[in-house]
Amino acid sequence: MENILETISAKLIKGESIEELTQEALDKGISPKDILTKSLLEGMTRAGEMFKEKTLTMYDVLESAKNMEKSVKILKPLLKDEDIVKKGKILTASVQGDFHDIGKNLCILMLESNGFQVIDMGVDVPQEKIEECIKKESPNILMLSAMIAPTMEVMKMTIEYLREKGVTENLKIMVGGAPLTEETAKSMGAAYSADAVSAVEVAEKLLNI
Repeated sequence: MENILETISAKLIKGESIEELTQEALDKGISPKDILTKSLLEGMTRAGEMFKEKTLTMYDVLESAKNMEKSVKILKPLLKDEDIVKKGKILTASVQGDFHDIGKNLCILMLESNGFQVIDMGVDVPQEKIEECIKKESPNILMLSAMIAPTMEVMKMTIEYLREKGVTENLKIMVGGAPLTEETAKSMGAAYSADAVSAVEVAEKLLNI
């Protein structure tokens, strides 16, 4: 059992397809939970560590995440609710006026691969809609994206609006995008995520995981 789980994990780190091995592991009687936790999640965790060590590129890690997503689709119908790792719920959006979503979508891929539930509101999302969705979904984290300087200002105003409306009391906020820095995020009272891999680390830190 350990050999095939280790093989799946190793191939995942290399960015290789693991769908057939995932099915093979199931056919051998290995539980979906063990495949998920002892192989897929461990492999993605190691891939993230290797990115920080600069032995894998962002492209490599994202390939791993895409392959993991395909295997999770095989496992999902077989997993019980208690088997699924639930680290927290994240609500994400590109702020009003910003139509960029590549960076946001990569963050979603990485976060979901690491056990977070992500609700994506899409692009060009007005502050009122974000407020409404926070009230409806009660997320643990709000993740906002802005890829150009003018929408970074919109991001600031959006966060101020949400605070004035009183919907951020029990909510952690993380932000990311090309014009942002650690300092600008701090000035908004938010945590800063530089890329898709660090988004996982930032989210875990915010929730003390």
